[in-house]
Amino acid sequence: MRAFLPLLLVFSALLTPALVAAEATKPAAPKICVLRLEDVLKANKEYLDGMASWKKDQETIGATLKAIDEKLQDLDGKLQVLKSDHPSFASFQEELESLKLKKKLTIDRARADLEKRQVTLVKKVFAQVRTQLSTFCQERGIMLVHLAPDGELNSNGFSDLQLELGIKSVLWYDASMDITEAFIPFMNGAPGAVAPAAPVDAPKP
Repeated sequence: MRAFLPLLLVFSALLTPALVAAEATKPAAPKICVLRLEDVLKANKEYLDGMASWKKDQETIGATLKAIDEKLQDLDGKLQVLKSDHPSFASFQEELESLKLKKKLTIDRARADLEKRQVTLVKKVFAQVRTQLSTFCQERGIMLVHLAPDGELNSNGFSDLQLELGIKSVLWYDASMDITEAFIPFMNGAPGAVAPAAPVDAPKP
């Protein structure tokens, strides 16, 4: 047994460097983080400017529709007190129907235009965010970014609840993996925001 111990120690001494070298050459665990995309969009300068313009136009359309409604109410009131054989009855009725059609067309056009503008804005900003996120992550050694999950289930119906459960790819994450607050100033070009931070290791199984 005593003769065996020196051999064991020699073998261990020879094996240890090999194990250390093998450990050193093992691929590093992927760096994984999460991002609160809704918060990022709400902090994006172009998105905020675009939505401010969108809301201003929405208010202008609302004012136009309100004026049409007031005119419709006025005409309807006049028609209520006039007899059908009154000289102005036909012209008031024609104007009423014309305004109803104008209101419908205004609503349809406004809805289509506002929705198209909103979709275009979100797609444009999303593409920009992805480009900036790519640079941000490469500088920090981050290889994968998940959407931060909503901690609540918001569906009321069972079918919707099942669908909501089915699209949840992340159920929990450690707060240290959230890069939202670090990414927002980087995205908006804040001074000093480009300095790489320490990468975040993936959680160990």
